[in-house]
Amino acid sequence: MPNKKGDFSPVFKYIFALIAGVMFLSFFVGFAINHKNQQSTIDTGRIVFGFDDLMTLFSASTDSSMVYPEQGFPSVVNLKIAQGKISSGTVISRPTTKIVFTQEELKAKQFFIWTKRWQMPFTIENFFYLADGRVPIYIVYDSGSEEIAKELTDKYSGFPSTFKADKIAVETMNTNTANALRAKLKDYAKIKFIVLSKKKPTLTGFTAAEIRTIKPIEGEEGTNWDYGTIEFKNGKSVYLGRAMLIGAIMAEDKEAYDYSKEQAIEKLGIMSTLYQKKAEILERTCPGQYVVIATALKTLAQQDPAEGELESFNEKIKSLEDANNNFESGCPEVF
Repeated sequence: MPNKKGDFSPVFKYIFALIAGVMFLSFFVGFAINHKNQQSTIDTGRIVFGFDDLMTLFSASTDSSMVYPEQGFPSVVNLKIAQGKISSGTVISRPTTKIVFTQEELKAKQFFIWTKRWQMPFTIENFFYLADGRVPIYIVYDSGSEEIAKELTDKYSGFPSTFKADKIAVETMNTNTANALRAKLKDYAKIKFIVLSKKKPTLTGFTAAEIRTIKPIEGEEGTNWDYGTIEFKNGKSVYLGRAMLIGAIMAEDKEAYDYSKEQAIEKLGIMSTLYQKKAEILERTCPGQYVVIATALKTLAQQDPAEGELESFNEKIKSLEDANNNFESGCPEVF
């Protein structure tokens, strides 16, 4: 009870002090948490925006790989790349025009980046392949596909060593080799088996296995691995060129692959139209020299070949390249 008007007992003073202290502490704890979240958002934003900027700089290379960052992030970073967007968490998302083939979710302290230039037959765009080391790739081959398997896994012309790609003969899949492989891969959440062989491998015991089958086109000159189809678990798509074949191997699934492939086909149309216009301008200085190639480029700009059109598409590309290399003296090349 107050002794005088406005004079409260010590008990009430202690209660008031306690409430004020809790409010004061809550304010600073909340401020610290908000500051930490804000700083986390800033750091995440730097990673997302820096990742896209890095690929822009990397586009100058025709075929190169790198580890990003070289020293690694202080903690594990989660990146999601899908439908033309790079994001991390629920806050930061950045659109990208890069043509990227990757697993949808990357989770690591370091990311592995590889770029190859796509040419049909002129330079169109750089493709980017991203990995985090969590999804090993095995190229399954037979005698008819051994050469392409060697090329894909060669450390100079094929997958960089950081992408964990290796080759394995189909006839060894029922032997002790397969048993040793199962033991080696038992802790991986996902393993890709890219089947080039005509015989299907036995994958009993590979619970995390995902199988993709590559079928090249067969022409007058034999097997051509630069064009063909890749069969995913939910459908089949075509690939155009070695760079796109690698993209089909790296993509998360058919939907992700088709999205990036459509981006590439759109760029092919744009570049073909630009070179067509250039050929029409050059025709004024060398009459009669550029009519054929201008027409071929106009046709190429409208191309999006289906499975049954791959052989004729390949012939168009070869004819276009030949035409570009056989102008009369004094008439410049178109590309």
